[in-house]
Amino acid sequence: VTVLEDVGKATKGTVQSLVGDRVILSWNAASAVAAHAMEACRAALMLRDTLAKKSEFSAVRVKVAVGTGSAQVGNIGSKAHLSFSIVGPVMLVTSALCKLNAFLGTDILISSNTWRDVKGHFVAKIVAQVDMSCSDPTEG
Repeated sequence: VTVLEDVGKATKGTVQSLVGDRVILSWNAASAVAAHAMEACRAALMLRDTLAKKSEFSAVRVKVAVGTGSAQVGNIGSKAHLSFSIVGPVMLVTSALCKLNAFLGTDILISSNTWRDVKGHFVAKIVAQVDMSCSDPTEG
């Protein structure tokens, strides 16, 4: 978790949740972050590279998904159970990208919206074009 917090801090991100082997970091949610898609991509590369260099994590192959779009962010739930959460179509797309990483054998996947925002700043290649229809086709 310390590595995740360090990566989040270095890229102006926030660790939102850690459940099992899934971690959610966000940018531009708790506070405004200029170029948040670029910071998220930097974090993906930084996390992968940092874990690869640490001997206790050398066998761990992280799968990172980066999605860009609007979401509802904040305390969601009832009086009995309240949780800070991020919900919306972008989260569905990002979750699907996580699963695609395992299927495709990739380490990092980004959505088309994220690519639109970071093109020219990172090297990437199209590994698949997948229809991830959700309630708002402009998200992800």
